[in-house]
Amino acid sequence: MKAKFYFIHALLILSILSLNACKSTKISAEAPVKVAENPKYENKISTINLPLSLQIKQLEALANKELAITLYKDDNTDDDHFAITVSRTGNVSISAENDQIIYSLPIHIYAMAKYEFSICDGCPKIGKSQSTEFDIVVKSKTSLSLTENWTVNSKTKTEYEWGKKPYISLGPINIPISKIIEPILDKQINQVSELLDKEIQKRVEIKSKVQKAWEDIQQPILMDKDHEAWLSIVPTEIRISPIQCKKDEINIKVGIRSYINTYTGIKPNPVINTKLPKLIIDPKIGDDFEVFLSGEIPYDYASKFVHDEFSGKFFSFENGKYIINVLDAEIFGSPSGVILRLNIDGRAGKGLFSKRIHGNVFLQGIPYYDEASQSIKVKNFDFSLKTKDILLKSASWITRIGLMQKIQEKIQFPIKDKIEDARKMVQDGLNKNGRINNSILLKGTITSLVPQGIYLTPTAIKAVVYGKGNVSVIIDKL
Repeated sequence: MKAKFYFIHALLILSILSLNACKSTKISAEAPVKVAENPKYENKISTINLPLSLQIKQLEALANKELAITLYKDDNTDDDHFAITVSRTGNVSISAENDQIIYSLPIHIYAMAKYEFSICDGCPKIGKSQSTEFDIVVKSKTSLSLTENWTVNSKTKTEYEWGKKPYISLGPINIPISKIIEPILDKQINQVSELLDKEIQKRVEIKSKVQKAWEDIQQPILMDKDHEAWLSIVPTEIRISPIQCKKDEINIKVGIRSYINTYTGIKPNPVINTKLPKLIIDPKIGDDFEVFLSGEIPYDYASKFVHDEFSGKFFSFENGKYIINVLDAEIFGSPSGVILRLNIDGRAGKGLFSKRIHGNVFLQGIPYYDEASQSIKVKNFDFSLKTKDILLKSASWITRIGLMQKIQEKIQFPIKDKIEDARKMVQDGLNKNGRINNSILLKGTITSLVPQGIYLTPTAIKAVVYGKGNVSVIIDKL
């Protein structure tokens, strides 16, 4: 009877132990909230260059056409006792140097002085005259500047290469000719300068060209027809450099400060702003062109990747003391980072006294762009707060064995090709499709890629980089 009692007692203990050994805990962690809205990127401003130039030879041809051979002639000696004729002996030569326009004019001067007197009233006049003639070169230097009202201002300084200044001798009196002729020549040179200033304003047509470019670049530009990729430009500011006169050209650099973005899908429908902003004179206009380029890893693709990478895989820790079998895997975005859902079947311990756990756990981490591998990786992987709360109560060993680190090491999405495709699309668009209309052409080069950040959208992990380079508006068909 006593033996029977011990036997039943032993069976009861074994049954209890057996029940504990077979105990399996189901995890019912709540999934984190998914991303609901597309993120707003940090937009950066770019400078679109509009180079304007005028060949000095065009001005030179105009000056020689408009400037008469005889610049000044006064044959009447009755009023001031002088007769002067100033004429040019050759063409006006115009060059550009040190941001100035330099006019060189070879002239010939004939001057005659007449002196008369009478001994008495009614007596015939007695007089003497003396003449001289000589050649000189007149040089003028004109500095040009722009105003906020889009007009050209000029400041001219004239120099005379007299050598030994000429004079006329009437008996004991020496009359300096230079003091008489210089005001006459100043007037002639100023007339030429005014003529050329008006011609510069007319030919460069700064305001009208900038106005046209300002409006035209706001029209979306189709970069790639197959992908329906568009380039959108929103201008905000106009900066103009001081007028530069170098290498036989008058150059003006106009910088249209703009926001530049790329869009895929429906053609953007901008509201065209026709009002030019106040002109800003800026001696240091940059050529910093930056445009968003992005590469996306859709969650469907990412989920297939993690499913293929982890499903059916066993992770062993501490010489088999802890085993995690991944049955399924999925990835999606949340406001706090990227979320990895793992459906697991885990075991702690061995043999009769092992404990099992199964269900969904959620890990979250921060995605980042790894420039060295040009891929999207995830850092700071850990269980979500709600998952961790449940595990600490039922299977705290999972949080200690290093599962997160092993998972984190294997998550890597190469994105080099996607970003390169985006760069190539924009570059090809600028090379081939940059014509906005019959007269405006957009030309540019992307020289480097600068990582900007990783964004989680409702459908994908998006890596955004800035394509940096330069871009110009060419007005080639007026």
